[in-house]
Formats: sequence, structure tokens, C-alpha cells
Amino acid sequence: MMPAQTDATPARPRKTRAAKPDIRKAGSRQKITLVVSDSVDFRIGALASYLKIDRSTLAEKLLDQGMRAYAVDAAFRSVFGQSDDRQSDAA
Repeated sequence: MMPAQTDATPARPRKTRAAKPDIRKAGSRQKITLVVSDSVDFRIGALASYLKIDRSTLAEKLLDQGMRAYAVDAAFRSVFGQSDDRQSDAA
């Protein structure tokens, strides 16, 4: 007896696509973990509910506003050469 022939085409290896580089877009988000007290957790939840936004968006806004103050203040001091005790200069 002769072995039965099949008309199936030989299997070709699959082409693999090159991995795309991880380019962060301006709107991309990263998941992080923050450890906060129960009272802060409650206040963020209550305020987010009042503003009708999710807690992550509120936390992002609060962190962004807080960090802007440091970046602007540091740039201001480096450009104008002022020390941390600006109140003594004003007096």
C-alpha cells in the first residue's frame, strides 16, 4: 500500500511583527500605588464624587498642581538667585 498524499501546502513559519517602541504620549497614564491615611482616602473619594470625576483624575490634578509650585519656585530661584528666605528681603 502506498501512503496517501495530501494536497495541503507546507506550513510556513509565521511572520513576527517587530515590537513597537514604548513611546509615551502626552495623554498616556501610568498606574501607581500611593499609601495614604484613611482620612485622606475618604476626603479624596468624597471630593471626587462631589466633582463627578473619578478618584484617579482628582489625585492626578492635585499632584500636578502641587508639583507645579515646586518647579516654578525652583526655576524662579535659580534664575534670579534668591535664597529661600524671601521674607527677609521684603522687610
